Amino acid sequence: MEQQLQQGPPFLPPGAPLGGIPKAKVDMPISAVFLVIYLLAGLTHTFIYNYNCKSLKTRFGPSRFIILFCIIRIATMSLRIAQTQDVSSISLFITARVFTTAGVLLLYLLNFVLSQRIMRSWHPRFGWGRTMSWAFIAFYLTVPLTLFALIGCFVDSLYTLDAHTRTQDEDVVKFGITYFLVVAAFPIPFILINWLIRKAEKKERREELKEERHQCPTMAGNATRSALVVGVAALVLVIGQIYRTGSGWAKPAPLLHPAWWDSKACFYVFEFVPEVLVVILYAVARVDRLFFVPGKSEGEVGKISTTAPELHVKGEDGHGRANIISRMWHATFVSRLFSR
Repeated sequence: MEQQLQQGPPFLPPGAPLGGIPKAKVDMPISAVFLVIYLLAGLTHTFIYNYNCKSLKTRFGPSRFIILFCIIRIATMSLRIAQTQDVSSISLFITARVFTTAGVLLLYLLNFVLSQRIMRSWHPRFGWGRTMSWAFIAFYLTVPLTLFALIGCFVDSLYTLDAHTRTQDEDVVKFGITYFLVVAAFPIPFILINWLIRKAEKKERREELKEERHQCPTMAGNATRSALVVGVAALVLVIGQIYRTGSGWAKPAPLLHPAWWDSKACFYVFEFVPEVLVVILYAVARVDRLFFVPGKSEGEVGKISTTAPELHVKGEDGHGRANIISRMWHATFVSRLFSR
């Protein structure tokens, strides 16, 4: 390994890697077990999605993200197994690192989408408004942009030995993993604030909200129960992201004397166990029923509208209207994945 560091580029990063050097006797069986778990989880969510489409004639778009996440994690475990057979391959190392980092972001985004639906259920006029729509669009864009910057700087650091360049790359990587910690934790205060506002509302305002819910698409499931599911899922995922962020900010330990956070036990427990628990929670809690939004946002298969919901605002005509930007957003492929 140390010899390979001098033979680049690409060069191995300084210090011990998370999970240590892959070993066939240890990493292969553990990775195989996780691979089977992710495969079963993916098949379960695929069955639920297909059942809803064929039997109930409904689609729940976020299920696609869970399925895609499981596919990415199957690839991640496969790459980990491949590393045990060729520990000197930096290409495998880079690819495995990218898959490990990128996969969990789908669950972060999913939690935020579900949080948005909870807010729209409790505060339909505000949740479906133009300001919040723009805010969520901006958020969705920042996540992949941050990921691209993180991956780009990580790869760039492997192709140079210049200390200044590596320091700049490391700063960007540290910013990225810290930002992802904020993304992972955001649903917790977001839901809590919305719940407190709802509790503080007067009875007269609650009657108005009931009327607004008849005019706006809203979740079929109980919003309080849904908030509990998302809160628990976000809390579990935060544990894993704290591990990634803390290890990313820590000073790299020597390759022959790794730190405790570089151990295989910490790597598998904090990297993958929280994700497995959340994916299982999504299936057991049946998020496809709790967060399903009948009407224009989802509706029946073959009758799904890609336009934004039309809010009946005081002063407008009896039919309401949707702004052009919202219509363009809801017509995009990404919006369909999130909203159906």
